[in-house]
Amino acid sequence: MDRLIVYLAVAAAVAAALFAASRLRPQPDYCAEARRLASDVLAVYQTGGRLVGEYNLRNMLVNASGVFCGECGVELRVPTANSTPVVLEGRVRLAISRAGGGVALARKE
Repeated sequence: MDRLIVYLAVAAAVAAALFAASRLRPQPDYCAEARRLASDVLAVYQTGGRLVGEYNLRNMLVNASGVFCGECGVELRVPTANSTPVVLEGRVRLAISRAGGGVALARKE
């Protein structure tokens, strides 16, 4: 009888652990998204093209001198049309295009 109780306790603990693990969600990789945005901005700057992308960002700074993320070490110094510093947070959809001598980043709805 004691073994049965131990087995049931172990089975309940394993079931609880599996249930808790199944409810965990993977955390987004903000640094990979910041690098992807910087790569897209550089590609648009070099080719003069246009690109629309969706990014999941945290503390991404865009100002007149480039695109920066201190947490991830992303630092891309290209002139942008964004004269006012903007911090991008969360899921954002951006249209990136060449504007004059720099790159313009605009939110797309």
